[in-house]
Amino acid sequence: EAAVVSAAPVNDSIECLKSGVPEARDKGKAQKYARDRASLPPFVVNLVEEQSKKSGNQRSFKSAAINRLYTRLPDGSLKLNLGDPVFTQASSLYDKEFKRTSDEAYPETVMKGMFFHNSQVDFDRAISKGEIFSTNVDGVPYYAFTKVKVAREEGKNIKHELVGKKDISKQVGDQLLDALHQVGWKMSRKTAETMVSDGGLSEGAQKLLGQALASVEKMGKESSNLLKSKHDLPDQTVNRLKLGYAKCTGYCASLNQLKEFEIMPDGSTPSKESLDEFFMGVALHVQELNLKIEEAKGHIRAKAK
Repeated sequence: EAAVVSAAPVNDSIECLKSGVPEARDKGKAQKYARDRASLPPFVVNLVEEQSKKSGNQRSFKSAAINRLYTRLPDGSLKLNLGDPVFTQASSLYDKEFKRTSDEAYPETVMKGMFFHNSQVDFDRAISKGEIFSTNVDGVPYYAFTKVKVAREEGKNIKHELVGKKDISKQVGDQLLDALHQVGWKMSRKTAETMVSDGGLSEGAQKLLGQALASVEKMGKESSNLLKSKHDLPDQTVNRLKLGYAKCTGYCASLNQLKEFEIMPDGSTPSKESLDEFFMGVALHVQELNLKIEEAKGHIRAKAK
């Protein structure tokens, strides 16, 4: 029978971490977190890296969160434990925060250049349809819209209370398929359920790996070209592109390692769970970097007018 996760401590779970009660950090778990960080769900990284700064004792908070993030199995290996109430609550809180910060506003010229190829007709049509809206900052009109990614995330307010391991696995699988769809990678539900075959990657997983590698290489090349160009991009945009390019380099190495030797980034043997988490991390990165690249191109188009 599937194990049941208690919902009782959910409301106070993160507050317990913030209390600053000293807790020794499990070195093995800390090392695994460092290796897994790039592929972990955003709400996990946000909890460990950002929310810890708001606590009374940042190190104690991070230690407690990382210790709960993994369960040590009888054979000594570590298994991701997103069913812990701390991460249940973190997912909900992150989703709410994501919604509050979903709208990015731009001056009219920048908005038209970035998203409407400087077409006044298309810009006006979007306003009339309610697809973009205006706000005033110090008397200057700014225009904003809600990104597709945010709309998807709002509908994925994942709750793990009172559900068994099979239900959690299905939710993760649904989230993975949704993430793959957002970046145009093709994979059926049946294929997603059989990522591992005969101790190695299934044919479907190998095809997905090829799509992921092609996307990461493409995003890396585009971000590199923008960084090498002579266009005067805003510092924030440049920094985002640099970070995105660096992550692409890391993902390329991990994907090639998985392709050639069927070894996960942490050196472990691939499992359905680890592949789900890894590919979801890659897909989310591709989607986020693609938005940054399009924003950079929009700045260039706006200045060219």
